[in-house]
Amino acid sequence: AYENVQQLKAEKIDLIIGMVGTRNIKAVLPMVQEKEIALLFPWGCSVDLDRTILPYMIHGQCTLKPHLQHLASYLAGCQQHTNIGIVHSDSAFGITSSRYAEQLLKTFASADVPVKVTTYTYNSRNAETEHIVEAISKDKPHAIMFLSSSRPTSKIIKGIWAQGNYIQDLVGSNSNCFVPGQIDNSAAHFRYTRCVPCITQTEYPIVQQ
Repeated sequence: AYENVQQLKAEKIDLIIGMVGTRNIKAVLPMVQEKEIALLFPWGCSVDLDRTILPYMIHGQCTLKPHLQHLASYLAGCQQHTNIGIVHSDSAFGITSSRYAEQLLKTFASADVPVKVTTYTYNSRNAETEHIVEAISKDKPHAIMFLSSSRPTSKIIKGIWAQGNYIQDLVGSNSNCFVPGQIDNSAAHFRYTRCVPCITQTEYPIVQQ
């Protein structure tokens, strides 16, 4: 990440849009702090990266909630899934996002039709996912929301398929943007939200500008 951004900087590029992943962001953080580059909508920011002291970084966290709202509405509203899994890392960012997503999904429940939400957590440092594959294969949720990065997400999906389980709907945040290229798309569709707002989302000041 650092070498790539250094190359862009050498080419007179100093605004980076949508860099994915906390580790990548932290790798170039000194360049942000020294005002050499600006980051617009980096997605996987951990909560310790306080945007109030980093005016040259506009966090993806600012736009996370609307994306989770859309994902929840799609799974529990449009598709009417009642057994949904959430996969996330054990980082503060992953845990906070998971809790919010779970609350959103459960708003679609009724007295007659409850919505079951099961969370699956992996270690963000070693990204071991075997236990998640086993748990999902046992629970058999109808849909899964991934709040994780592409590599563990694709490993989990491949692991589930290897055991003969095929989930109907697979969705994720923008930190999953590389997943479609890492899985066999003939087996299922993987949908994910963008970190850069659509030009029709005029509630964001950056879009208005």
